[in-house]
Amino acid sequence: MYNLLKLQNEHWEKANISQSGIKRTLMGPLFQEKDKNNITVLKGARQTGKSFLFKMIISKLIKNGVNPHHIYYINFDDTSLRDKTNENLDVFKNFILNEIKQHQGSKLYFFIDEFQKVKNITDLIKILFESTNHVKFYLSGSSSLVISEKISESLLGRTSEYILNTLSFKELIDCKYQLPTINLEQLLNDPQRIIKKFNLYKEDIIHEFKQFMLYGGYPKLTETNNRLEKIKILKDNIDNYINKDILGELKIERINEYKKLMQYLSSTTGSLLNMNNMGNDLGLSFVTTKKYLNILSNTYITNLLSPYSSNVINTIKKANKNYFLDSGLRNVLAEEYEQESLSMGQVLENLLWLKLYQYNNYSKLFLGNIFYLRTSNNSEIDFVYKYQKKLYLFESKIKFGINKSYINLAHKLNVDKVYIITLNSQNKSVIKNGIKIIEIPIYLLWLAE
Repeated sequence: MYNLLKLQNEHWEKANISQSGIKRTLMGPLFQEKDKNNITVLKGARQTGKSFLFKMIISKLIKNGVNPHHIYYINFDDTSLRDKTNENLDVFKNFILNEIKQHQGSKLYFFIDEFQKVKNITDLIKILFESTNHVKFYLSGSSSLVISEKISESLLGRTSEYILNTLSFKELIDCKYQLPTINLEQLLNDPQRIIKKFNLYKEDIIHEFKQFMLYGGYPKLTETNNRLEKIKILKDNIDNYINKDILGELKIERINEYKKLMQYLSSTTGSLLNMNNMGNDLGLSFVTTKKYLNILSNTYITNLLSPYSSNVINTIKKANKNYFLDSGLRNVLAEEYEQESLSMGQVLENLLWLKLYQYNNYSKLFLGNIFYLRTSNNSEIDFVYKYQKKLYLFESKIKFGINKSYINLAHKLNVDKVYIITLNSQNKSVIKNGIKIIEIPIYLLWLAE
């Protein structure tokens, strides 16, 4: 066991190993977990950088004075290590117990990647966690379905969970430019003042955002500027997801239909989902369609958005909308490989939803719930963001425009502002019937925190 782990733990031999790369927003919160009496679980899609983030934390622990031999990185994507552990979990258990005994009184840190691939490992982790205060476990995995099942079996109430998304636009831009910090509430309250601060960088930021819009935020994409290589990386990510998560781990048999569902969703991003019609188009039953949508959500590929329900408006109450957790993945599935071929309205709406979704994952101060709103007479607005008892209304538009339905909906919901999110803002702000219509460029919204 030790010899297998030695290959994964270079820091045991070279304590000065440092990890360089794009700073992740979750780095701070995850590092602070080191002192908490819980088991920290990091979830997210494949290739979002979970392993790299663990290694960044390991590097920082060593820089902060932790003995490198008190830190263990264990990746069960390694088939030889996984097979050996699944054959006899006691070998893994005895290794950990021996390390605890050898370093008695010292705190040990275990970073376990793809932990869900080992049978009964959560039972072992529970026993170890409850038997000593000197062990800290960080766990990661890419399938929420399997992870949730394992946690509910053994670790319920003992975990702190985080989701790592693909790189945000802010994470990408911060490694290239030193830009002023944008506070979200300040941007919403006084966007014109914030926009003026960024006039100097505007062209560069718009260029970078168009790249982000087209290719998304998978970390490996930062290794090349070549268009064809970026497309290949995204296609490879889809293939790995299908082969490892869907075929390998979840054992889905009708893989061609599953792929067709992914492609169908990419071409109908932001549309109301009718599962009966969708199932008929794809040759899937209602039950199977619902099951596959649930898998896509729990493997962090897509997410379903529920309608906003209100007793002051007669709204659609049942149908969901679907959005992708990465725009590049959506575009490749839709076979939209260039700016000119993008379904710009769909992509812009998806990116607006994704930004609001990421606020819910990362922000401690602006944590709310996201809905779409459509009435029975087809008046609609893209997103209602509910924070405490306050409502924020957002609409994505390629160009600034005013629709009477925004005004009417705002009045009925007792909201005095509607935010129009555009690709290239002209910095417009108008008041119509007592409702302030405020234009904000989407790239600034993505830079806000």
